[in-house]
Amino acid sequence: MQTFTKRVSVEQGFDPEFHFTKIYTTQGVRFHVSVRDADRPYAFNMELKNREWKIINAPEVPCWIINAENQLQEIIFMNLLD
Repeated sequence: MQTFTKRVSVEQGFDPEFHFTKIYTTQGVRFHVSVRDADRPYAFNMELKNREWKIINAPEVPCWIINAENQLQEIIFMNLLD
C-alpha cells in the first residue's frame, strides 16, 4: 500500500495536509484522500480519467478542495514516479 502526505496551499494562509492512500478496486487504481479544516474532516477518492486524476465520491466537500484538484493531481503524478 502506498501512502503519502502533502501540505497544499489552497487559500491565503490556509495550508492543510492532504493524506493520500493508493487503493485497488475492481474499477482500477484510485487514491483515497483525506484532509481536515478547522471544523471537520473530509474524505474523497481520486480516479484516473482521460490521463487526469479527478475527484470522485466527494459528497459535500467545500469548494477549496474542488479548486485544489489540479494541485492534488500533480502530487499524485509526482509520487507515482517514486
